[in-house]
Amino acid sequence: DNNNNNSNFDIDIPNTSNTSTTSSLFKGIVMTGCGLFDDDLTELQKLCSQYGGTFIEASLVTPASKITHVITDSIAWRCSMFDQTETSEINNNNNLQAAFMPPEVLRAVSISGLSFVVQIGWIQECVQHNTTLPCQQWIINIPRPLSNTRICLYEISPDMADISVIKLEIALLGGILHEDASDDTTQVVTSLGSMDRNLSIIARTYPKLKVVSFYWLEECLRTQSVVDETDFFVPSTIVQFTK
Repeated sequence: DNNNNNSNFDIDIPNTSNTSTTSSLFKGIVMTGCGLFDDDLTELQKLCSQYGGTFIEASLVTPASKITHVITDSIAWRCSMFDQTETSEINNNNNLQAAFMPPEVLRAVSISGLSFVVQIGWIQECVQHNTTLPCQQWIINIPRPLSNTRICLYEISPDMADISVIKLEIALLGGILHEDASDDTTQVVTSLGSMDRNLSIIARTYPKLKVVSFYWLEECLRTQSVVDETDFFVPSTIVQFTK
């Protein structure tokens, strides 16, 4: 949670009360901040402006923003996706494989198409040394558990999920979305209790793909892993599918 009275900027940095550009340190860098204390977010915005970068609020990020860096808290990430709470401790200067994505980082990274986010310590070190350091030491690797999936969404009830959010989560976790089923589609996901005529035709046309319930996808996103499809196959006969 944001907190107006906390900050993780723990090194001496130049006075940023004057936000006019004084350096090209961050020239060409377009950044946004997620999961930061309010004081840190304000300071980050000032530093970005003062040192020649471009800052865009996370809520305003769009594909056209061309974000290059998502800056986040260097202490921990906490995510409540599907009511789960997981924390990953992050050590400064230590490349981290994150287990779960905070929702606001998920959105920014998904929309901007980034493959990484950067700990706030990178900004601190760049300013302290007055040079644009390589950010590899501060990168938080985004898990890509769905990288081998090619998913087609078919007849998903709006009562079950916000499809736009689901698509973002699939993309963030490395999955590829297909508008229509094809030879390399791996799963067709539906909220139908059984295959309708069109779905049956798709299954016959592409026998290698698996037709699975939306609950399979929900479980994959909840656990951020590829769940075995066995218990989630959609029957070809007309029966009621239950969770």
